[in-house]
Amino acid sequence: MSDAGRTVGRRLGGAMLPALRARLSKQLKARVRALLGIEPWPDLAERHPLFRSPEYRALRAAASPFDVDKPGKPVLERAHQASYLVAKCFAEAGVRSAFHAGFANGRYLFYLERLGVEAGGVDLPDADTTWVTIPADILEGATMRRLLRHDFLTLTEADVRPLWGPRTVDVLFSEASFETMLPWRSRGASVPGYLELTADERRDLAERRLPAAVARQKGWAQNRSSSSWSPPRAEPAPSLPPALGS
Repeated sequence: MSDAGRTVGRRLGGAMLPALRARLSKQLKARVRALLGIEPWPDLAERHPLFRSPEYRALRAAASPFDVDKPGKPVLERAHQASYLVAKCFAEAGVRSAFHAGFANGRYLFYLERLGVEAGGVDLPDADTTWVTIPADILEGATMRRLLRHDFLTLTEADVRPLWGPRTVDVLFSEASFETMLPWRSRGASVPGYLELTADERRDLAERRLPAAVARQKGWAQNRSSSSWSPPRAEPAPSLPPALGS
């Protein structure tokens, strides 16, 4: 949607009577925000048979401590779905151990360990970010002992070996942890320090230092599996616009 359309959408939302807004469900509000282009995607779940399986439903219920209640917004279901999908792919592919660069609240680690994958990870120290908030007692003790607070860009094998010992790790992975270093990100960065850098300095992070950091881990992170797996086919798209989910 164009910027003008988003502006109209915000004005319509501001004109809505508070009493009427209070009666709308969080899910409906998310759907309306998507329709009006106020948000690029809604906070609702994806429709897929994988997320209706008994296994996912049981794990999702156990993962409720990760849910954060925000005024006017539903729980971010897609975050749980993404974590489960990654863990399911790893487990079905025969991945025995995985190291998450940017584990944040530990949700990916939770789904990995529940599906039998030995998990650990690294994330920035508290001085550099506020996103590392793991719910109490949600992860196994062994997983907690394999967590490291360190800048991944300066991480070495010597930093990781005390956590894993002489064994290698099958998969080193990340997902959205490094998007805020992109040179065109001018605001809203989850790592505030990146915004203090120039675009050229952030480009250096993304194009030189990050690949170099990954290359340093090749001695202990093998990125291998014993088989392959793909999720079941999605159901036909619903009648609602594809961006709306369900």
